[in-house]
Amino acid sequence: MGKILLSEEMAVQVESRLRTVWDINKAYWYPLFDCKRNDVIAFDSKYIHVPVKLKILKEIFEEHSIATAYEIREEGSSFLISDFFKYEMWDEEP
Repeated sequence: MGKILLSEEMAVQVESRLRTVWDINKAYWYPLFDCKRNDVIAFDSKYIHVPVKLKILKEIFEEHSIATAYEIREEGSSFLISDFFKYEMWDEEP
């Protein structure tokens, strides 16, 4: 599994793109406050610290042919997860 710490510049670009696509206009954007889209989901990392929930999320990603994901932490670090299907837990360090 590839979990790569993003540079500060790349992390800013990813978050900026998410804010635009997800129509985020508040500083604290979970759970997508006032998002007008109905095709976006966000949740606290505690949600998927339960193996069965992570399994469900992996199945959803697989159904939609999504293999990569971003982990964006409140403390400021951001990661690219290049093979989500092999990923075990969000708090795992690269």
